[in-house]
Amino acid sequence: MAKRKDSKKRALKKGEGVRRTNGKESYYYRWSDATGKRHYIYSANLNDLRRQENQIVRDRMDNIKYAGNLKLNDVYYMWVKVRRGLKEITFSGYQYTYENYVYATLGQKKLNDLTKMNFRLFYIKLVEENNLNISTVENIHKVIHLIIDLAVEQDYLRKNISTGALKELKRTEECSEKKMALTKEQQKLFEECLLDKKNICYRPIFLVMLYAGLRVGEATGLRWCDIDFDKKEKNLICTVCVIKIKKH
Repeated sequence: MAKRKDSKKRALKKGEGVRRTNGKESYYYRWSDATGKRHYIYSANLNDLRRQENQIVRDRMDNIKYAGNLKLNDVYYMWVKVRRGLKEITFSGYQYTYENYVYATLGQKKLNDLTKMNFRLFYIKLVEENNLNISTVENIHKVIHLIIDLAVEQDYLRKNISTGALKELKRTEECSEKKMALTKEQQKLFEECLLDKKNICYRPIFLVMLYAGLRVGEATGLRWCDIDFDKKEKNLICTVCVIKIKKH
């Protein structure tokens, strides 16, 4: 049986074909997955088609599913349905982060088209054009990483392609960002400002942060049951901090 050939007399492999539209020649490759569903990929270049074809064959041998038109947003919705082990407030924060920063941009990309470079450029843009600080970008990366982990778990990808994508940018930003602590005079002025009627409601939380050296998340996570005023041994930092506040 004679093999089919293209206009350049190149023999076509099994599953390959040629389309001619308006006098132009393009190529396709068709195959069926484990469920019998037929898929197609197209390219104007035979060499490019075969590069994709080889990747598909390799994936099928390794039981990697063909993602097709599956987008990052589609995997996000999968993750929303199956997520476990997250507190409701943490999960809500992750949803807000993704839908506010990722959904309309990187989320529209097909899973198969994503590369580590896509993530790197995306994070750089968030810092340089959107003026986000590196801690916010870290939170965005954390959500993306969790979503890509699910794609790996569901056999759409071999590995998490977002791993390490933030490393260089984070290192650069940390080197360029010099953090300055309040001087004693500045802290005194700040505490006096908190005595104003308009600000008095914020005084306890800011004093906790000032004297215990707590971050916002740590301070807002404190509960009265974390502090043992009698034994002063369950959480020494909390106890010392509250005593200091009472003195003020």
